Amino acid sequence: MCPTRLFALIAACVVAAGCAVEEESDSNNHGFGFEYEAQATNGLTLRNEPDVVEPIELAVLADIYDQTQACTGISMPGPFVIVMAEQVDEHGQPGGQFSGLTFYGPPLVLITQGAIWTSVAQHEFVHYLLDQSGFPRERNEVHDSPLFTECVHFCGLLGCT
Repeated sequence: MCPTRLFALIAACVVAAGCAVEEESDSNNHGFGFEYEAQATNGLTLRNEPDVVEPIELAVLADIYDQTQACTGISMPGPFVIVMAEQVDEHGQPGGQFSGLTFYGPPLVLITQGAIWTSVAQHEFVHYLLDQSGFPRERNEVHDSPLFTECVHFCGLLGCT
């Protein structure tokens, strides 16, 4: 296998292993509330948690969402995104192993700040778009869609795959 493909395969596994999907719902948006700091014209809303060292800018994240919509061919108003300072567990609590987490109802995407947040955002946006379009959740949760490999691009030392 060529080094670039091997790197892409490893990167895809790292990103896939670094996410979780939560279906439960509650009246306080999974314990995170509904307060946000900015909203893009594509509907994406953003909140950077106070302990985030390098906040993600709304325009950058909205552009990544638009690119992910274009790649998937699914168009939906953007999700509510919260940027966390550290990895989370399967319930969104700090100290876990996940760099990204998508809650289905109400839709919420958590992204951990860090070097690969762009890939994590794309990955979680694919989960969100598939869910909102009616894709079977059990298949979405196990990444059973080619959109996870077609629309998530890992950027590292060798460039983007």
